[in-house]
Amino acid sequence: MNPKVLAALFGGLRSFSAPGWRANALAWSLRQILHHAKPRRGVALENLRRAFPEKNEAWRVAVVEGVYDHLAWSLAEYGALLRHPDQALAWCVPDEGVAVLDQFVAEGRGAVLCAAHCGNWELLGAWFARRGYPIAAIVRRHDEPLMEELIEGARNVVGISTLGKQEPMRRVVRRLQEGHFIAVLIDQRADNEGIPVPFFNVPATTFPGAAALSRLARVPLVPVFSFREKPFQHKIHVGAPLVGTGAGREEEIFSLMAAANLALERHVRDHPSQWLWLHRRWP
Repeated sequence: MNPKVLAALFGGLRSFSAPGWRANALAWSLRQILHHAKPRRGVALENLRRAFPEKNEAWRVAVVEGVYDHLAWSLAEYGALLRHPDQALAWCVPDEGVAVLDQFVAEGRGAVLCAAHCGNWELLGAWFARRGYPIAAIVRRHDEPLMEELIEGARNVVGISTLGKQEPMRRVVRRLQEGHFIAVLIDQRADNEGIPVPFFNVPATTFPGAAALSRLARVPLVPVFSFREKPFQHKIHVGAPLVGTGAGREEEIFSLMAAANLALERHVRDHPSQWLWLHRRWP
């Protein structure tokens, strides 16, 4: 997206959106645009055919339409969040699994958090930040400097701390050993940088970094996802720490990422329209 268009979008979202009629109007307008433009609809349908071969095409089309609705509401929520970042605490309700993270904080113990592009992931990051967890997210820096400035600026507004993917691993490991949480998005296609790990029973090239960091720093690998129950009301799921198997490094990393992909798959099966099917996950 053109940086000037993105800047105008962020500015408009932030100045207009708020829970109630404003967010309803904004989400309605965004839905009309997305349903008319149908961005990456073909990619999404192909992904769904791989993941849900047992479903019919009408079901898959309905899921893609639901994705557009979900993205419209996510943008409306994000605009309101940029105006009042502390509202993340009221809009998100964690399940009982969050007690595990609180225990880690009390013990000064770090953890690698496996997250993904499901639910409103930016709101999820803001909830962690506003709750006071010692957390940073590993992100891919945008190739366009102005785009990166805009995106990073928005994250700074809500309190999300980020680390670039090129950050030296030893620095990230040190943070984990000092009791920090590091969030890693595990659902992006890794191509030559990844390893083939099953996702919906189909091999998907997966970045091994989350498991490698967990193993190097000797800290738990914990799945953390969210989903929208209704606008401005989200449930956060914190899973049990994942356990790897295998005698050697490669086997353990593979088994940890397989467990992480399975945890994400189960979440997506429960909320299929709240995952980013528009991303080309498989080759």
